[in-house]
Amino acid sequence: MLLPVWFSVRNGLAPLQRFAQAITQRPPEDLGPLQHRPRHAELLPLADALDDLLLRLRQRFDRERVFVQDAAHELRTPLAVVATQAHVIAHAASEQERERAYAVLTQAIDRASHVAQQLLMLASLDDAQRRVPRELDVAQAARGLLAQLAPQALARGIELSLDAPDRLLTQLDEPAFASALQNLVDNAIRYGRAGGTVAVTLRGDDERISLHVQDDGPGIPAADHGLVFERFYRGAHPDVPGSGLGLAIVKQAALRMGGHAKLTPGLAGRGVGFLMSVPVPGFVPG
Repeated sequence: MLLPVWFSVRNGLAPLQRFAQAITQRPPEDLGPLQHRPRHAELLPLADALDDLLLRLRQRFDRERVFVQDAAHELRTPLAVVATQAHVIAHAASEQERERAYAVLTQAIDRASHVAQQLLMLASLDDAQRRVPRELDVAQAARGLLAQLAPQALARGIELSLDAPDRLLTQLDEPAFASALQNLVDNAIRYGRAGGTVAVTLRGDDERISLHVQDDGPGIPAADHGLVFERFYRGAHPDVPGSGLGLAIVKQAALRMGGHAKLTPGLAGRGVGFLMSVPVPGFVPG
């Protein structure tokens, strides 16, 4: 009786063993669809699931390859300027020429440093391992971040305001929230109009925290609305220093916290706004 059972089990497992062997023999760099399609209906769902996984891996690697190429391009320009201006400083014929080269050199170093910092921030948000949310007074954290950005706003004559409750205690991924707020306000200050207004609104209820940043600047053309969250998107302001990663960081931070970010109208029929909304279990009213 055992012999027929053994033959039956062996024959039944043979297709699965052949399928496993076909997968094992694939080289690590081969992320194409499975060439070996099982004939047995029981194995087809497994094959389809593996093909779907391989497709998502290919798409992820393609995005990372494009990201690395764009990052290298963004860093290449300021580094080339650094090399050029260092040569000018070393061979300058006058003190005035040396000072001009030093000023350009400093700007290029600042730009390269900013791009590198943004890339590191985006990489930390891309990390699959999420931080454990901790109790945070979001309103107080927002006030602290805006205080750091106030000199930047003051330099452009921009009025920076915050509308928030006195306290807003919740469980939240603090680095992700801080990254989103900092980049939203920094973008509004950089690309808003000089002497304008940047308004930050923070609200919370039993389910969600919403962060709304609006300005009354030149805004974003309607044709570009679908591109604003793309990495290295610079829009119609190539003359304004920046990395093109600020809104991509906001989008990734919102996704990391289980929420989303979207574009909204600006202030008084002008400018542009961005609204980030994230779920916050354990909300405690202030």
